[in-house]
Amino acid sequence: MLFRSAVSHVAWLDGALVDPAQAALPITDPGVRWGDGLFETMRAERGQVPLLERHLERLLASYEALMIDPAPSADDVRRAIADVMAKTDPGIHRVRITVTPRPTLLVEATEYVPDPRPGVSVVSMPGTWWPGEEIRQHKTLSYAAHRLANRRAQATGADAALLLDDVGHLGESDAANVFIVVGDTLLTRSEEHTSELQS
Repeated sequence: MLFRSAVSHVAWLDGALVDPAQAALPITDPGVRWGDGLFETMRAERGQVPLLERHLERLLASYEALMIDPAPSADDVRRAIADVMAKTDPGIHRVRITVTPRPTLLVEATEYVPDPRPGVSVVSMPGTWWPGEEIRQHKTLSYAAHRLANRRAQATGADAALLLDDVGHLGESDAANVFIVVGDTLLTRSEEHTSELQS
């Protein structure tokens, strides 16, 4: 099922809930200046993030791999999420964590409602996926390549781009993972970003 963003938006930045329209980062923040930082996007429902600990495990592993220091602790993130979710209704929300080595911690919750469209149109783009490149094993703020792929897809009339390597192996879309159902098997790209799909 697809989702579209609704109006509701709750934000927490560096220690307190803030008006999303007024939230700002200094121009010296590494995330602003270099795209140096990480993000995690999660689903929340009834005020809870069911897979929170798995997301935090991935986030902390990326801290270590990319030497993000200083960085908010897992407890800092949990407290921020709790404050944000306390201000949301029981519906479905998209929760995004953004961290930079300032350290900056931004947590946002945006309400979601079902999109009535049955699907989206996509266009494949060879040469936009690089298997095995270490930095792409992490959800970094350096998203310029993905944004460019999306703009190029939109220019063709498509909704999104499918990112392929030079020989046509599928990696992901410009803004989401891709899952393929073959019979009773669910396939997606391996976390090591090799050219093989895993079930």
